[in-house]
Amino acid sequence: MRKLYTLLLVSATVTGAYGALPTGVLPEGEPCVITSAQAVSDFSFFIDSDDEPTVSINPNPVKSYATISFSYEHVDKISILNIVGREIKVIIPEPGKDEVKVSLADLQPGVYFLAASYQGNTLITKKFLKEE
Repeated sequence: MRKLYTLLLVSATVTGAYGALPTGVLPEGEPCVITSAQAVSDFSFFIDSDDEPTVSINPNPVKSYATISFSYEHVDKISILNIVGREIKVIIPEPGKDEVKVSLADLQPGVYFLAASYQGNTLITKKFLKEE
């Protein structure tokens, strides 16, 4: 199934003591009211998929080695993030592959996140546990 997604970028105009100005230019603390919104640009793109993109890690919880699988064909980076969102490990999958085997033995026990990305845009995230 081919899904069409449209991204619409919007510019808002605000009013306050300074009249109509673009959003973000009023001095801090000044009252403002959004009086109009205008479409600046939009673009559409297709994703060929029966389902939404997925990413999984097996086993979960992980002890030492894991297989990370993803359904989206254009994943060029998988990041392992700690609980506060700091990137602590980067995995670059081989082009055309939909899974990667990785050692996570160096991680401390706890909660982590996988983030599958393409060209700097995060497609999907997944929580996993690391145990001793």
